[in-house]
Amino acid sequence: MTEIPMDYRIGDNAYLAAGKQEGIETLVNRFYDLMDSRTDASSLRQLHPDSLDRARQRLVWFLSGWLGGPALYQQNVGNQSLAMSHAQVAVTRDSMQAWLDCMSQALQDCGYPQSFHDYLMHRFTTPAHSMLMMAEYQARPTSTTPSFSAV
Repeated sequence: MTEIPMDYRIGDNAYLAAGKQEGIETLVNRFYDLMDSRTDASSLRQLHPDSLDRARQRLVWFLSGWLGGPALYQQNVGNQSLAMSHAQVAVTRDSMQAWLDCMSQALQDCGYPQSFHDYLMHRFTTPAHSMLMMAEYQARPTSTTPSFSAV
């Protein structure tokens, strides 16, 4: 019998495929363990405080709702806008790529099907690039407009 692939875009399918709350916690812990230990993720690690406990909890809450499960981030924090919650983070191309690489490795290490890995990495890439563009925009030098004095 042929297995019908799950459409992760529908309802809570992605949340269920992730293993609900327990699976998300395992994924997030693996992600932050990788970020904390991989030398190629040092630019990303430097953007975080020494303790990763708060970041771990917030990513679990965020992913829960983002994947179609309970909206824990909104319940506990309020605003779920990635742009707002990362507005002061100096994202670089290196730190963005390190985030994506650590998440890709965490998904593989947790044993998710390749189809789910590919689906999530596709979904993660767009906001990652958006945060990079926002950081680059905020870091640009401000132009000075010449002032004209009355003659």
